[in-house]
Amino acid sequence: MSAPTKVLHVVHSLQVGGLENGLVNLLNRLDAERFKQIVCCLTSGGKFAARINVPRVDLIELNMPTTRFRFPLVRLAKLFRELSPDIVHTRGWPTVDAAFAASLARVNHIVHGEHGREHSDADGTNWKRNQIRRVVGHLVDRYVIVCDFFRPWLNETCGVGNDKIVYIPNGVDTQKFHPLGASIPTDAAEARRQLRHQLGLSAESLLVGTVGRLDPVKDFPTLMRGFQQSKDNYPDAKLVIIGDGPLKSDLARLSQELRLDGAVLWLGERRDIPELLLCFDVFVQTSIFEGMSNTILEAMATGLPIVATETGGNPELVRNGENGTLIRVGDVEGLAQTLKRYLDDPVLRRNHGLNSRARALNHFDLSLMATRYAEMYEDLAGGSRKHG
Repeated sequence: MSAPTKVLHVVHSLQVGGLENGLVNLLNRLDAERFKQIVCCLTSGGKFAARINVPRVDLIELNMPTTRFRFPLVRLAKLFRELSPDIVHTRGWPTVDAAFAASLARVNHIVHGEHGREHSDADGTNWKRNQIRRVVGHLVDRYVIVCDFFRPWLNETCGVGNDKIVYIPNGVDTQKFHPLGASIPTDAAEARRQLRHQLGLSAESLLVGTVGRLDPVKDFPTLMRGFQQSKDNYPDAKLVIIGDGPLKSDLARLSQELRLDGAVLWLGERRDIPELLLCFDVFVQTSIFEGMSNTILEAMATGLPIVATETGGNPELVRNGENGTLIRVGDVEGLAQTLKRYLDDPVLRRNHGLNSRARALNHFDLSLMATRYAEMYEDLAGGSRKHG
């Protein structure tokens, strides 16, 4: 039997985030007989490291500084030579320096992934960054995009040709995330009642919910203002926010200003998100920008109608009028009207939820994502060596 393909994944960290979630899902799905996997965290590991549940995945923490400029070419190149991977796969803007180091170390194959954008460059127009991406495009064998939205931007702005671009959308574990009654023997209504009771909520309360880091790019103020306008006819309606982050105190103050204190449930970071999603009636995401949103995928697999901003990869997930509704970024009034329509119509919620589940199963199941990555890695490793 031939030796497994050695893949070295480079990330900023394994703290809570969509990119990190996608990597851990991949680590847990790739065949350990076919792939030897190593994760190199440029800073530290993080909470998601504990979710790696397959054997023989090595984790390296370099503990590089996060508060000042770094460009550790020599250190990374030395590490890459020592590890001698078949493929170095860097992910996201914070790891572009590792792509240069992999080239310096004469790694056989280099892959870089674009997963999303930061609030500081949400429209992808930062000239300096795009010039660096242009150079990276010459160094790598494959440029992985998680949503096709990135393709014309990479083509036109960053000079990356389609011959190098590989589209691999994120996947969701449709067994872990499922509607009530899909995989559990308990009566759906009773299971929902028990879950809500644990949160101190009645079975009749309408729940609008979201999951995400409390970060500027997620635009929680629009979510809170839109919810505040939509709940006039539903005094028992609640907004459930799952996640933590740097804006927590600012958002708490805004909640007071909007007189939403009793209507917003701040649940922080949770490990029982599959169960909590079962309590929702509508899932909402108001991000300024998204790549391929893992949280939307998880809500879809749970069978929820989706309200999301028409940005990035969201239109690839949410088909307007089929499994949800797309709104403009920052459109408080549009969000309020959309939420009212869902809160008023249980049949609409049910139908769009059923379509969400079907779409997740047919197009975004985690096994499909893992297969696509495995095929790309083996295609590269089985080809001719780039460096002699």
